[in-house]
Amino acid sequence: MMTFNSSEQAALAVIEREVSRIKLREKAATILVLWWKRSNKLKLTRRQEDFDRHTLRREFLEYKLDTMQEVEDLQVVCTTNSDAQHAIHTTPANRTHAK
Repeated sequence: MMTFNSSEQAALAVIEREVSRIKLREKAATILVLWWKRSNKLKLTRRQEDFDRHTLRREFLEYKLDTMQEVEDLQVVCTTNSDAQHAIHTTPANRTHAK
């Protein structure tokens, strides 16, 4: 099992946040295009016809929540995870009795 230190975990969390920010913009653009075409009674493409408004909204809100995390919050979460992993590896059941 590969484990990351807290700074690596924070970096991965920042990367995930930025990926969510990109996906958020894509969903927002899709929602706006669909709204514009439907409100002006323009023809939708086959791909656009398959989009469900509720699914788009749910995905948009999920990405929005992901992007609202601050770097300091991500570092705290990563540090907490590191501490938890360290605690798991040092529990009495997992310790080796090397004396």
